[in-house]
Amino acid sequence: MLDPVIGPEVPVDLPATIVGSPYSAFTPSVAFDGTNYLVVWSEDRDFASFDASVVAVRIRASDGAILDPGGIVVADTTSSSPPAPDVAFDGSRFVVVWNTANNLYFREVSVDGTVLGSGPTALSTATGTQSDPHIACGTGSCIAAWISTPRPSHSRPRRRPNLNTTSRRSTLAVRPRRVVQR
Repeated sequence: MLDPVIGPEVPVDLPATIVGSPYSAFTPSVAFDGTNYLVVWSEDRDFASFDASVVAVRIRASDGAILDPGGIVVADTTSSSPPAPDVAFDGSRFVVVWNTANNLYFREVSVDGTVLGSGPTALSTATGTQSDPHIACGTGSCIAAWISTPRPSHSRPRRRPNLNTTSRRSTLAVRPRRVVQR
């Protein structure tokens, strides 16, 4: 039998304030690169106009030190609801996915906290609502899954029930995507 390696104690009973932000935070997610964690969440920055951001922070696993006390803005969005981000590590960088304005996007963040690329890349712009995105990665490739709900073809309420219910059901959409070109 192998003896387990036990690291230093890290208190888990007290909540940690990651970023002292005056904004409301929603839908956190976390990934690990073997050294540090990347925690992502959406932050509603303007309740009147629904402007929200996808924000991240790196936390060192060995001692819990917050490496980005001001946070890292992964993307700014305008949407009728805060985006729901998810994050995974692909072996060399973090990949963050989120939904906003009925579309899905992704962006990469390096292990040093640099947001890569000139802006978000569309993952899905299908007609209807794309929501609840999740991502998992292996070495150099990722797969994303989300809920896709088609937009109804009519703009006013029907007086009769719609018998073609299959066109209005939510379905699970899955898209493998190689996001790292080697």
